[in-house]
Amino acid sequence: MPSTIERLSQYRFVISLVTSLLIWVTFGIHLGDVGRLIAVVVFMKFLWIFEIVPIAVTALLPVLLFPALDILSLRETIQQYSHPIMFLFLGGFSLALALESSGLHRRVAFYALTLASLRLDYIVAAFMAVTAFLSMWISNSATAIMMLPVALSVGEVIKNQVPDAVVKRFRTVLMLSIAYSANIGGVATLIGSPPNALYAAFMRRDLNVDVTFLDWMLIGLPLSLIMLPFAWFLLTKVLFPLPSTKVVESRDLFVHELSTLGKMSHYEKRVGLVFVATVFLWISHPIFTELFGIKMKIDDAQIAIVALVSLFLIPRESGAVEKLMEWKVMKEIPWEVLILFGGGLAIAHAIGSLSLTDFLQTWADKVSGVPIFILVVGLSLAILFMTEVTSNTATAAAFLPLASSFATAIDVPSQVFLIPVTLASSCAFMLPIATPPNAIVYGTGAFTINQMVKAGFALNVVSALVIAILTTIYLELIW
Repeated sequence: MPSTIERLSQYRFVISLVTSLLIWVTFGIHLGDVGRLIAVVVFMKFLWIFEIVPIAVTALLPVLLFPALDILSLRETIQQYSHPIMFLFLGGFSLALALESSGLHRRVAFYALTLASLRLDYIVAAFMAVTAFLSMWISNSATAIMMLPVALSVGEVIKNQVPDAVVKRFRTVLMLSIAYSANIGGVATLIGSPPNALYAAFMRRDLNVDVTFLDWMLIGLPLSLIMLPFAWFLLTKVLFPLPSTKVVESRDLFVHELSTLGKMSHYEKRVGLVFVATVFLWISHPIFTELFGIKMKIDDAQIAIVALVSLFLIPRESGAVEKLMEWKVMKEIPWEVLILFGGGLAIAHAIGSLSLTDFLQTWADKVSGVPIFILVVGLSLAILFMTEVTSNTATAAAFLPLASSFATAIDVPSQVFLIPVTLASSCAFMLPIATPPNAIVYGTGAFTINQMVKAGFALNVVSALVIAILTTIYLELIW
């Protein structure tokens, strides 16, 4: 006989629709456009949480519902799915695919791991550093998938060198560390996580402020550099302490894997050159533009498209017909992420276009006198725990315009609330369903949900505190 939960799951769509209609009836009478928008967003949230249809399909609903419910016009809604930031992500995805196709990402990973110490806790540190670095440029899902078999191999290597209890604990730590460092690394760059680019798009469209690749790294990289060693210390020293045991054969495994790749090919070198040049331009073009007084508008998205076109022009070797990128490889681009990103922008634009002054002013009056630091911690925690059960892009899209309006209502700079919403949206560590890396490593069976929740809860709380410190103190220094 099916359980109550199983019976309810059969009616997930009906529950989602009825709940949204009730919200529409309850709030629509008094709030008008706002009530209809709330009903649509709640309906989409239910679809995302229950995974009734693919998340990209849900992200297309604004194209249907916003014009039908007179929230936004069809033209205005569709425009959000072609925002310039989308092309930054498209170029970033193309670079990531080129790195994967050439195998250069594996060479970088194994080379870095050969530098690791023979101690178990230092091996974990090396895995976290490599995973975080790759996740800055490649999707966190692809990074986790790539690092997983290497980590499992290390687990097999140490079986005969340390007690079984230590092996089990090491596997738990290593699997969790891969998931967490993939998430943490993605925070550091604009292309590392969709909410980062969503923030840049919102700043450009609603506040007329251009956030460059370098601008974001000044915000996201410090968080990554703080959270990465803390996560390592929490996992290896506090929750699952690892002995300072030396495992001789682990380095031999990394050296062997690196040697099997052979000498670096021209294909890898040329992909690496395009990648380095692109990252250099992303970081340096604001500096050169200001230094040399260049009047021509240079955008991160334009640089990304130059990189994409270059991949299709440069041959893999001198005289070769095959280029660094073939169109058939482009089919592997996660188009669903781009659609999800467009849906998030549509929601954000709809919220921003509605008048929420009276509603937000009521809340502003209630929190008057509360220190900004406390408000930022509370906001960060709310976003952190919300994104554990729903899409981080959807969460950021819904709350960025609200955060901006609320900041205006209490007379503080918008970034004080916008940045915590963005950063917290990418810091989900507690549940397997929170992020793809969490789900990927959970599938190994190396740890229980309780172990992930215990480690993830601590990381969530510390993330909120670090985000608040960076927002209220660090931002004052750099801006």
